[in-house]
Amino acid sequence: MKRYDCLKIMASIMRQDDLAVTNIGTVQHEWRAARPSRANLYGLNMGQCTAVALGLALALPKRTVFALDGDGSLLLNLVALGEVAYH
Repeated sequence: MKRYDCLKIMASIMRQDDLAVTNIGTVQHEWRAARPSRANLYGLNMGQCTAVALGLALALPKRTVFALDGDGSLLLNLVALGEVAYH
């Protein structure tokens, strides 16, 4: 299965008020095509996607937040994984 096929499935099961945060990679363009929404935050700088998604999740506890991050971006801020695990 291709990444875009997975994103389309994910978009179909998300609720209208769910938030999605994408990194600066290709996934931002695919996600914009799969689920165009004002509840998306596109193209964060490398290393910031997971951290920003965690901040949104903590600030808006009644909303579901998805981080669509990539391996290269995540490697630039590995401490974000520890913070996600902590919270």
